[in-house]
Amino acid sequence: MQARAGYEGRGQKAWSSALATEKRKNLLESLTEELGHSGQLQGQALTRAQDRIRARIQSGSGKHASAWLYGNPEADTAMWLSPAELAVAVRLRLGLPIAAAPGECRLCGHGATDVNGSHAQTCFGSGRRTRLHNALRDIVADFARRGLLGPSIERAVFANARRNRPDISYVRDGTTVLLDVAVTYPLQLSQPHYAARAAAEPGGAAAAYAVAVKERVYNAIIANEPDPREWKAVPLVVDTFGAWCPGAITELRQIARANALREEQSRAGQSRVAVRQAFTGRASCRRHQSDPQAQQARRSRRTKRRPRDSQRASWHQFKGHRQSRPRPAPPPGAAEPQGIAHVDPGPAQVLPAPEIPPAVELGAPGAEPEPQGPEGQGQAEVGGPGAALGHSALSQADLDLLTFYLDDGVSGGDLDAIARWLQGYERRAAAVGLRLNRGKCRLAIAAGAEIPDGLQGIETCSLDEIEHLGVPCGSPEKIHAFVERAAQGAERKLRMIASLPDAHVALTLTKFCAGFVGVVHLMRATGSVFDFAGVDRATQSCLATITGIQTDEAAWTQASLPVRMGGLGLHSCADVTGIAHIAAALDGGTHLPALVSEALGPRLTWQQDDTVQASLADPRLATYESVLEKIQDVMQARTQYEGRGQKVWSSALATEKRKNLLDLLTEELARSSQLQGAALSQAQDRIRARIQSSSGKHASAWLYGNPEADTGMWLSSAELAVAVRLRLGLPIAAAPGECRLCGHGATDVIGSHAQTCFGSGRRTRLHNALRDIVADFARRGLLGPSIERAVFANTRRKRPDISYVRDGTTVLLDVAVTYPLQLSQPHYATRAAAEPGGAAAAYAVAVKERVYNRIIANEPDPREWRAVPLVVDTFGAWCPGAITELRHIARANALREDRTASAACQDLFHRLSFSIAQGVARIVIASGGARPDEANPP
Repeated sequence: MQARAGYEGRGQKAWSSALATEKRKNLLESLTEELGHSGQLQGQALTRAQDRIRARIQSGSGKHASAWLYGNPEADTAMWLSPAELAVAVRLRLGLPIAAAPGECRLCGHGATDVNGSHAQTCFGSGRRTRLHNALRDIVADFARRGLLGPSIERAVFANARRNRPDISYVRDGTTVLLDVAVTYPLQLSQPHYAARAAAEPGGAAAAYAVAVKERVYNAIIANEPDPREWKAVPLVVDTFGAWCPGAITELRQIARANALREEQSRAGQSRVAVRQAFTGRASCRRHQSDPQAQQARRSRRTKRRPRDSQRASWHQFKGHRQSRPRPAPPPGAAEPQGIAHVDPGPAQVLPAPEIPPAVELGAPGAEPEPQGPEGQGQAEVGGPGAALGHSALSQADLDLLTFYLDDGVSGGDLDAIARWLQGYERRAAAVGLRLNRGKCRLAIAAGAEIPDGLQGIETCSLDEIEHLGVPCGSPEKIHAFVERAAQGAERKLRMIASLPDAHVALTLTKFCAGFVGVVHLMRATGSVFDFAGVDRATQSCLATITGIQTDEAAWTQASLPVRMGGLGLHSCADVTGIAHIAAALDGGTHLPALVSEALGPRLTWQQDDTVQASLADPRLATYESVLEKIQDVMQARTQYEGRGQKVWSSALATEKRKNLLDLLTEELARSSQLQGAALSQAQDRIRARIQSSSGKHASAWLYGNPEADTGMWLSSAELAVAVRLRLGLPIAAAPGECRLCGHGATDVIGSHAQTCFGSGRRTRLHNALRDIVADFARRGLLGPSIERAVFANTRRKRPDISYVRDGTTVLLDVAVTYPLQLSQPHYATRAAAEPGGAAAAYAVAVKERVYNRIIANEPDPREWRAVPLVVDTFGAWCPGAITELRHIARANALREDRTASAACQDLFHRLSFSIAQGVARIVIASGGARPDEANPP
């Protein structure tokens, strides 16, 4: 900051790394000093104990030692620790006790375990260390085999020593390479020099063991062979914290490169992926670049991070959309813009100067920049001093483009105009005590353009290399390559999520963190010209892996619907790309005058944009006639555009998509089945009722977790598979069978019998679970609920599930769960097909209200009583009266607890919805009717 050293860019990364290094040094000093102050150890014993502390942290920081922590996107199978394994692994890494007190070792039977796990990591009882050794050996051998190295496992290769067999042997470049795997514990008390070596460098204990044991043995054997030069022994020694000896890392990388040459990872730049996989099969989640040119370009420039959707202004969407196509030709007589300057003033070098005022005053538009003063004529509305200074130096007559996002700015036009603007920017910055760091700026220029003196010292690049706020702005070929890499990254993320052991959590991450949401900003910027169908295929494959479901066209169409329409919310990129791009063009058009010059503005309207026209002509959009008609009405000025086009049109598209799905399913049923007349009509009603009930208010709350819940509320993998199959109308078994609940009924492939069977009392358990949740919320809301209390004077046998007094009225709640698709009650399906919760409402009127109204009529004062049936169907759709009363209970709860009414309402309905989904899934599984692997294997 005081100019004693030059700033070379990437300050945050460099200084954060330096801070972490010093923080680690201070931690080591603190731990060792605290051990010395305790006074329990002295002299050499204290030194060795301090070495063990340093060795633990050093070994944990070894190369590839931490690859297990955060998953491997390249792994074909799930590689995640169980909760118990993770707890132990993290405790060992952080030096925390793994037990409250020592105990007897269950492995050897004669040793004593300790609280930090030292004995367990050196115990050879039960052969578990041998299993670990063999697992590592087999991983390395498998990679070598796939790399066509022809490895042999534990083969007698020596002429003079038949008993000593290396773990792996193969020939490479005329030399027989001998690999011997070993795992050592760096903190063992019997070998203090291991801890001393490990404290000095990561992998020191492994290196010491390799030299002292493995190399000594193999060198003695090789020396007795006919030609020792034909042999090379490489000990693959790793300590229990994951730090490898240096020679092992070198050899494993050679194996990984050979593997990469033989597999699909042989594309340029992909060999390091194989290197990561070789080290225990667990890798960090850092992204890698498949294009070496793009990789080099990424290293040579500072890329801009895309802001969150909540922070991204609509002009940014417009800008990314505009620059995603080739620049238009200049009008006759106009000069061709020669460059784009990317300006990033922060973190700038601060000079001794007055404090920056809260609001920066701007000079008159088009005027030469002047020092900051009170006589300015306006205020900047863009956050940050960099943006304010940039716009204060704007002259629309000179620049074609000027945009800022906080302190990141882009100016475009003639190179001389950019130079004048930049000089004015620097003068204005100096007036408020700032200095522009030209080392962090970049200049994109046309081929053959000469750089003026005012732009010397700035890094240059071609116009094709420009990326701004996560959006490519070069030629169509460069944009296509960028989009393809982004799509590949989204697919890798989906594969990694699919490998998670917790299926419900994986499904939630798929919706909120991957797939559509990961590329929507690119869809807005590029449009239907570029294909995002690969992301849809990866999302569908991810769903199949998570739930074990191979969805057909109809099921995937429903899954891509919004949750509120009965889907899973896994939006289709192919359907929305054109809408997103057109909406971005219209949203950004309102900000056009503030970003570009008057001469350039008319050439950047959506009418002149080929990508917008291509999105309008997208055949996938043409299949949704009502949506296309709404868009064309706006484009042709027949209706006024009110903003938020993507949300409005996407909702209209989903509505028509759902209607088309219902028509397709009912027509297909009419063609394929032998049903006629009323039977066919009832079967079609059941199809509509399933989707309508799934789209009921709060029916889908179970799908994606509850942020208000104190404990995790997630379905098991089997429960999730059944719940999703029931929602999508997929079979849960290949063939009917005998019901295990009642013993005399027959299960069916869609679970109808199980959801109406009263055998084993599982439906009663579900009823009681819902009742207890509602009663608990009412109790916490100080409503004083009573459970199954005799409240009527004229009948003691009928007891409502819950009763309490509110506003002088005794409210009677009676919980019931009904199945809307049952064959014996076809009018339920008819009502449910007409409206969400129709079956629940029909049951409430026909059964619950009729019974309670008759009883209340015989009470002394019927006006003091109010019966509210809390009826819900097995898809989660509630009758309207139940929703109203449950919201009253949630509001009463919110008044007594520190949260809003909406949060309490969300919490209550999620708990109820989760209990319904889990209870129904468990009933179906217990009945023996759920055999999804046989019904529809992925």
